[in-house]
Amino acid sequence: MKPTRGATAPYKPGPPPADLPASAQRYLDDELNRIAGLLQSQMSMLFGDSLGLSPMSAPPANPKSPMIVYTDAVTWDPGTGEGYYYFNSHGVWTPLG
Repeated sequence: MKPTRGATAPYKPGPPPADLPASAQRYLDDELNRIAGLLQSQMSMLFGDSLGLSPMSAPPANPKSPMIVYTDAVTWDPGTGEGYYYFNSHGVWTPLG
């Protein structure tokens, strides 16, 4: 599993159900698009334009739950080889995916 670099995929709401009255469709469409804009704004503020993680070749000195890392598994393999791992509340590195 390789890390992905680049822009995060934004949430894009689908169209409201066609069987709703036109006024309800407009309202729902406006609200979902407003929520999508707020989500994208928050994601950009928290993570910038990328969620890519640099590969780690050694465990973090002081891991804390919740922590997610990407390991190259060359000199540090917390379990199942290269990939993303989550440090859970039990102190265990758990593979993601």
